[in-house]
Amino acid sequence: MRRFSLVVCLFSTFLFGYGTSFGQSYSSNGLYCTAGLIPDGYIDFTQLPAAPTGTQGQPSAPVTATLPVHGVPGLTVTVTIPALTAQHNGPIYSVSGGTLQLNALPVPSTEPPTVLTLEFNQSIYGIGLNTETNGRFDYSYTLQVGTPTPGPNPFSTTAAGYTQDYESPQTQSLQMVGLQTPFQTASIQFSGSEFYTIALSNIRVRSASAPDPAKAVPSKGLEQWLRADTGSIFGGVWKDQSGKGHDAYPGTTAPAFTADGRNCQAAWLFSNNAYFNFSLPLAGWSEMTVFLVAKATTDGPAANLYSQNSAILWTENEYWGNTFVSPYQTHVSARFGTTQTGNNLFYARPSGGVGQDFTSTRAVHDHDTDALYVNGLRVFRQGGKLPVLGGVTGAGTIGEGINQTFFNGEISEILVYNRVLCEEEAASVENYLAQKYGLH
Repeated sequence: MRRFSLVVCLFSTFLFGYGTSFGQSYSSNGLYCTAGLIPDGYIDFTQLPAAPTGTQGQPSAPVTATLPVHGVPGLTVTVTIPALTAQHNGPIYSVSGGTLQLNALPVPSTEPPTVLTLEFNQSIYGIGLNTETNGRFDYSYTLQVGTPTPGPNPFSTTAAGYTQDYESPQTQSLQMVGLQTPFQTASIQFSGSEFYTIALSNIRVRSASAPDPAKAVPSKGLEQWLRADTGSIFGGVWKDQSGKGHDAYPGTTAPAFTADGRNCQAAWLFSNNAYFNFSLPLAGWSEMTVFLVAKATTDGPAANLYSQNSAILWTENEYWGNTFVSPYQTHVSARFGTTQTGNNLFYARPSGGVGQDFTSTRAVHDHDTDALYVNGLRVFRQGGKLPVLGGVTGAGTIGEGINQTFFNGEISEILVYNRVLCEEEAASVENYLAQKYGLH
C-alpha cells in the first residue's frame, strides 16, 4: 500500500540581491543583450529646465539637468541634450511626462550624431526606450553603452527604417541589458534627412537593486540550484545557489558562456563534447523533483533516447540506476533510477517538436509514481514504480551521457529538490522560469 505524506507548502526563499547576481564581468567588454529588460524605474522629463529658443538652421545651447529615476530610491540620472540644429524657430524641445520631443537634429558636423546622453549616479543593468519619428527617407536610432565616441563601443543596438510619408510617425523600440557587466552611462544617436521631430519616450531602467524574481522560488528541500545568470563564472565553475555547495566543474572540455532565447538570458553552451561534473548523492530518496531550462541544438538519434546524450545525469552502480533528464527537440526522456527494469519516462512533442526553442522540463519522482511536465503542463504520468532511488551514485554530469555521449545545446537553469513540491510551490517555480525565459 502506498505511503502518503502530508505536504505543507511553506514558501521560504533565498534572499538574493539583484545587484550581486550580475556582479562580475566575463569578457573585456562584458556581455550585453537587446532583450530581457526587467525594469524597476523610469525617467520623467518634467523637471527639465525650460527649453532654449532655437533659430531655424542654427545650433542651440546644450542643456544638462539631473533628474530622479522614479521607482528606485537614490538613483538619479544626469540628462544632457547636446547642441542641436533647430528645424524651425521656437523651443528646441517639449516635454510631456516621460516623453521628450526634440524639434532639432544633431549638428551636421557632429560625429556620432548624439541627441541624448544619460549618466546615472549608480550602476544599472539595463535601459530601454521607445522612439517616434516624423519625416521621410532613411533614418536610424542607436542606443549604446557609454558616452558617444567615434570609435568602437562596448555595445550598441540600432533601429532603422525608411519612409516617404511625413504624416505617419515611425515608431520603434530599443533596449540593452548587461548580463554580467553593469554600466553607468548610455547615449542615443539619431541620423536622418528631412525629419522635423523625434520623440524619445518610456525610458525604463533596470537598476542594480531591482527585485529578483527568483525570490519566489521555495528553498525547502532545494539541494542544487544552478543559474547561468548568477554566481562566479571565472574558471568556468557553475556555482550552486542553493547553499548546499553542489557546484559544477568543467570537464575535459569546458562549456562556453553565452546568451540566447526570447529574453536573451545567460546560458551555458554545450558543444564539442563539453560538460560539467558535480556530486549530489541521491540513493535513498523516495521523492525528487528536477526543473531544467534548456534547448537542444540537434535531436538525439533514435537509438539514444535514454541514458545517452543526457542533459543532466547521475551515473549508476547497478543496472537501471541511471537517473537523468534530457529535453530534445522532438521529445523529452527521463529516468529515476531504482534498478527497476524498463523504468523510462518518454514524451513525444506534438507537431514535430519545438525546433531550437528553450523549454522548461520538470521531472518528478513521488514514491511509486513518476511524472513529466513541459512548460508547466503535465505530459506524462505513470505509477507502479519502486519507491526508493537506488543503484545510482552521487556522481553527476551536465552535458554528458553514458558511454561518452554528449548533449548538444544550451542549458540556462537547473533546480534539484529532494522532495515533491505541492501545486502552489511548483507553480511559483514554473512562473518564475516562464517569465524569465519567455517560455510558452
